[in-house]
Amino acid sequence: MIDQQQLIDDSKPFAIFQASVNLFISHKAEDAKSAREIAHKLTFLGRERLNVFVVEEEPFSTGYWDHTRRQLVQADILVLLYTDPHQEWDAWLYESGFFDGRLWPNNAKRLFVLHAEEVNLRAPLAYFDSVEVSRTKREDLERFLRQVFEEPPRHGVEPINPLLMHEDNATFRNPLEDAIINAVCGSCEHRVFAREVRVEVGMSALEGARDHEVPALARVFGDAPTMGLFGLRERPNGYPWNEFYQGMDGVSDNTSDWAGSLAALMRDIAFSDRDLPSTGLPLYRQRDASGQSRVYRPAIRLFRLKQDVASFTVMFTDLPVETTAERPGAATSLAQALTVARMLRWGVLQDLDDRILKLITRRPKAIEGDGPWQEQVAAEVHRFLGQKLTVMVEARNRGYRREEMLGYFQGPQKEELDAVLFKWDQWVEQAKEVADQFAQHAGDVNAIRELTRECLELNKRYMVLCAERYTEALRNM
Repeated sequence: MIDQQQLIDDSKPFAIFQASVNLFISHKAEDAKSAREIAHKLTFLGRERLNVFVVEEEPFSTGYWDHTRRQLVQADILVLLYTDPHQEWDAWLYESGFFDGRLWPNNAKRLFVLHAEEVNLRAPLAYFDSVEVSRTKREDLERFLRQVFEEPPRHGVEPINPLLMHEDNATFRNPLEDAIINAVCGSCEHRVFAREVRVEVGMSALEGARDHEVPALARVFGDAPTMGLFGLRERPNGYPWNEFYQGMDGVSDNTSDWAGSLAALMRDIAFSDRDLPSTGLPLYRQRDASGQSRVYRPAIRLFRLKQDVASFTVMFTDLPVETTAERPGAATSLAQALTVARMLRWGVLQDLDDRILKLITRRPKAIEGDGPWQEQVAAEVHRFLGQKLTVMVEARNRGYRREEMLGYFQGPQKEELDAVLFKWDQWVEQAKEVADQFAQHAGDVNAIRELTRECLELNKRYMVLCAERYTEALRNM
């Protein structure tokens, strides 16, 4: 057993050991106390030869970088205290790049990333010396300390303190190991509740796909918890769209229409010049093995285009259980029917009527053969069809079922409602035909105005019928 004094002092000629070694620790603000404790123990065990710089990663600024660069110029070892992978580490990328550039080809210099064993490092961190820190396994941590204390820090320079790694000296080494373990493994609790998938597809494939259809060449990526929403497991290379869709279809309803809404929004983001009022998507309902379901609000959070590849990050946030719990019955079904009608009227139909009127106002004497103007009208009608699809998917995933709702009507009310719904279905088909006519520069603007007005009237009749029946159902609760 070697005592503490032997670890600090040595009888060999001082000249051999006089070269000092500089170690640079980069950390987040919340890890400052842990970093200082580690630095103190490293300095103590370094036998007055190990100079430790502790630098808190700050918002990038000229003063911060100038100060940091002066220390990095002198550093022999760079250590990142990587305690929370969910934070931004942009400034450290500057530090590591600067240090790595100086390091080559002097391989005696080292760059270490200290991280918890469950953290999967990604580029560029994965290219450096990864040190897995664990409360139960210390082999990798001891390897790191061996490289710091037992191996020559530079060519022609003696190791800092090789005796420290002797098996009899664990008593002196353990406090340092414990400080590192506590910093990396116990610095914070971090739980992620929102889920995200990334859909990647070539712009040419997206442009060439049919309306409301995600191209088969698209690929979907996500971590294990997120992929679980679609009945799938995590894969490093993601899933082709068709395989992803099959998994989703096994644990959710209305998947075809939901995917159509996603495709329409992706195309709108990628190719439209206008500012989008929203990047939200219809509700997504997931069923588990027991038949229970959870409802999520998806939205496209991020769009990225590099060369010809478009990347869409879709975030799923679960809704409060209190807002989605409903008892089956007439009141619930009719309330959902009224919600659908409200969304269609104010979110879709009135919006279409306003946009068509605005186009007409801009061209009070529209010429039949005016191609660009006719194409604008066609685009507005196609946009309406996409919005209508979004509302219907939203309604179905809220629990709306037309057949179930119809079962609560009888007699004259039922006959009138059947007539309204029949005309509504006819109207949607007419809208598709009108959009095609305008796309071919053969549309009649008076016809589209008449159609929108007719549909608004149908919507009002539908709402009145549902409201009357809903009032009756409430009285009978």
